[in-house]
Amino acid sequence: MARLLIAPETLVKGVWFSLIAQPIAITSTEVTSGVYIDAGLSERLLIKVTQTNATAHDIIIRSIYGADDDFTQEIGATTGDSVLMIETMRYEWQGGVDKGNINIDFETGFVGTIMVLKTLK
Repeated sequence: MARLLIAPETLVKGVWFSLIAQPIAITSTEVTSGVYIDAGLSERLLIKVTQTNATAHDIIIRSIYGADDDFTQEIGATTGDSVLMIETMRYEWQGGVDKGNINIDFETGFVGTIMVLKTLK
């Protein structure tokens, strides 16, 4: 199964997240296949993740340097929220089919939403 594309929205100064982009639901399909962000020319991204399962679960942002450099963040149970800022250079694939993409995987059992915003320079 192919990863789901998440296109980042541009963060606008003084405007609430919810007015810029709607969160994308993460269901068992996305947990199985993962998602990817088309980072384009972005240097930094804000990733807002909400987890609605009764137990905490991890998200994993895959590094281009291998599993030892992956970024794993536990998202709290029930209404756990995390806002992550990442530098795209470390995670953005430079060649092949995944060029320009940032791959994100979810721990089995994760249920929630994800929203991605490009930051202003």
